[in-house]
Amino acid sequence: MDDLLDTLKQCVDRLGRYRSIGRRVGEQNTKAGLIEPVIAALGWDVLEPDEVHREYRRRTTDNPVDYALILMRMPRLFIEAKAIG
Repeated sequence: MDDLLDTLKQCVDRLGRYRSIGRRVGEQNTKAGLIEPVIAALGWDVLEPDEVHREYRRRTTDNPVDYALILMRMPRLFIEAKAIG
Protein backbone atom coordinates (compact mmCIF):
# COMPACT_ATOMS: atom_id res chain seq x y z
CA MET A 1 0.00 0.00 0.00
CA ASP A 2 2.89 2.36 0.74
CA ASP A 3 4.21 1.78 -2.78
CA LEU A 4 0.87 2.86 -4.24
CA LEU A 5 0.71 5.98 -2.06
CA ASP A 6 4.30 6.91 -2.95
CA THR A 7 3.58 6.40 -6.64
CA LEU A 8 0.44 8.53 -6.47
CA LYS A 9 2.36 11.31 -4.70
CA GLN A 10 5.07 11.18 -7.38
CA CYS A 11 2.44 11.39 -10.13
CA VAL A 12 0.73 14.35 -8.43
CA ASP A 13 4.09 16.11 -8.14
CA ARG A 14 4.93 15.35 -11.77
CA LEU A 15 1.55 16.63 -12.92
CA GLY A 16 2.02 19.81 -10.86
CA ARG A 17 5.39 20.42 -12.52
CA TYR A 18 3.89 19.94 -15.98
CA ARG A 19 1.11 22.41 -15.23
CA SER A 20 3.32 25.01 -13.49
CA ILE A 21 5.47 25.45 -16.58
CA GLY A 22 2.46 25.34 -18.90
CA ARG A 23 3.90 22.40 -20.74
CA ARG A 24 1.76 20.27 -22.98
CA VAL A 25 2.43 16.59 -22.40
CA GLY A 26 1.55 14.19 -25.21
CA GLU A 27 -0.42 11.01 -24.77
CA GLN A 28 2.60 8.69 -24.90
CA ASN A 29 4.40 10.65 -22.17
CA THR A 30 1.20 10.79 -20.11
CA LYS A 31 0.99 7.01 -20.27
CA ALA A 32 4.66 6.51 -19.41
CA GLY A 33 4.86 9.10 -16.63
CA LEU A 34 1.44 8.91 -15.01
CA ILE A 35 -0.64 5.90 -16.01
CA GLU A 36 1.83 3.01 -16.18
CA PRO A 37 3.43 3.77 -12.80
CA VAL A 38 -0.02 3.62 -11.15
CA ILE A 39 -0.94 0.38 -12.94
CA ALA A 40 2.36 -1.15 -11.77
CA ALA A 41 1.89 0.12 -8.19
CA LEU A 42 -1.52 -1.57 -8.16
CA GLY A 43 0.30 -4.86 -8.74
CA TRP A 44 -0.11 -5.33 -12.49
CA ASP A 45 2.93 -6.40 -14.52
CA VAL A 46 3.08 -3.68 -17.19
CA LEU A 47 5.76 -5.65 -19.08
CA GLU A 48 3.57 -8.73 -19.48
CA PRO A 49 1.13 -8.45 -22.44
CA ASP A 50 -0.97 -11.32 -21.08
CA GLU A 51 -1.66 -9.10 -18.07
CA VAL A 52 -1.49 -5.51 -19.39
CA HIS A 53 -2.31 -5.41 -23.10
CA ARG A 54 -1.53 -2.10 -24.86
CA GLU A 55 -3.60 -0.92 -27.82
CA TYR A 56 -6.18 -3.64 -27.20
CA ARG A 57 -8.77 -4.44 -29.86
CA ARG A 58 -11.45 -7.02 -29.33
CA ARG A 59 -11.87 -7.31 -33.09
CA THR A 60 -9.44 -6.16 -35.77
CA THR A 61 -11.99 -3.62 -36.99
CA ASP A 62 -12.41 -2.01 -33.53
CA ASN A 63 -10.63 1.16 -32.48
CA PRO A 64 -8.05 0.25 -29.83
CA VAL A 65 -8.18 1.23 -26.19
CA ASP A 66 -4.85 2.22 -24.68
CA TYR A 67 -4.82 -0.55 -22.07
CA ALA A 68 -6.78 -3.66 -21.28
CA LEU A 69 -6.03 -5.26 -17.92
CA ILE A 70 -6.33 -9.01 -18.31
CA LEU A 71 -7.47 -11.34 -15.54
CA MET A 72 -8.05 -15.06 -16.10
CA ARG A 73 -7.36 -14.55 -19.83
CA MET A 74 -10.21 -12.05 -20.19
CA PRO A 75 -9.99 -8.25 -20.41
CA ARG A 76 -11.57 -6.90 -17.22
CA LEU A 77 -10.68 -3.21 -17.17
CA PHE A 78 -10.04 -0.76 -20.00
CA ILE A 79 -8.05 2.45 -19.72
CA GLU A 80 -8.08 5.24 -22.30
CA ALA A 81 -5.35 7.89 -22.07
CA LYS A 82 -5.29 11.44 -23.37
CA ALA A 83 -2.62 14.11 -23.56
CA ILE A 84 -2.35 16.58 -20.68
CA GLY A 85 -3.38 20.07 -21.63
